[in-house]
Amino acid sequence: MIRYDITEEDLHRRIDELNPRWRADTAKRTERFRQARRYDETKGVWGRVKAVYMGIQHNKCAYCERKLEGGAPGDADFGRIEHDLEHYRPKSSVRRWAAPDQLSGYRLGGESAKGYYLLAYHPRNYLASCKTCNSTLKSNCFPIAGRRNTRGGDPVRLASEKPLLPYPLGHVDDDPETIISFEGVSPVAVANRGHRRHRAEVTVAFFKLDVREELLRGRAGVISFMVLALRLSDSQLPADRLLAEQSVNILIANNSPHAACARSFRRLYRSRPVRAMDLARLALAYLNSES
Repeated sequence: MIRYDITEEDLHRRIDELNPRWRADTAKRTERFRQARRYDETKGVWGRVKAVYMGIQHNKCAYCERKLEGGAPGDADFGRIEHDLEHYRPKSSVRRWAAPDQLSGYRLGGESAKGYYLLAYHPRNYLASCKTCNSTLKSNCFPIAGRRNTRGGDPVRLASEKPLLPYPLGHVDDDPETIISFEGVSPVAVANRGHRRHRAEVTVAFFKLDVREELLRGRAGVISFMVLALRLSDSQLPADRLLAEQSVNILIANNSPHAACARSFRRLYRSRPVRAMDLARLALAYLNSES
């Protein structure tokens, strides 16, 4: 996961440009939910702003960093099929996540029959994600280490819930790269202990970031290209060094798949080049395997 910088004002501007009436319309819907004290409608309209979040995230899944089909806002027909616009905090109910045995001692928060009904249309409660991360894995789960507060109407004021899944849009949460790093193709916790450690372990297990073959092979491919570019950067030829710099910059850019993995590998190569080369060989061997 990586952070996508965007201010509240810019987010609202992009939404208004795509659908000028959306925020006013959804404010009325939210007031109706407030009166009913639950999410209450037969058909939602968050899909009308899906293209905004696809654009902010460069057509990547917010959680696994896979590149998905894209398209410009207002003309994203192919991408709209691949992307889900998911509610970070579930809108209508919250189911307890069935954690793996190694995390069974963690506080993960209880269930809620109503869910975060006041956040059904809050712009800071959306992320564009792939269907595997959202529909298959996340569904209506939302693990937290604190006390659940489903009556809150502002995500920023719900930090006391201590969410265990990072929110990567803007600066309302910690930068995901301060929570999860990579050792080769494998996601690892940055912190040795405490809440950030728990966030990393839960997020990796929740989205199965360490076992999904498509993700592992994607990261292995990034590392294989990255190590060649980094090695080329030591060339005595200026043209080679320029090519290497351009290649590295592409691989670590926000719009590239698995940018967090690429950035982690670059840091490792600079500090522990022997270890980095070992991991690059393992990545290449993985790509050459039949698995």
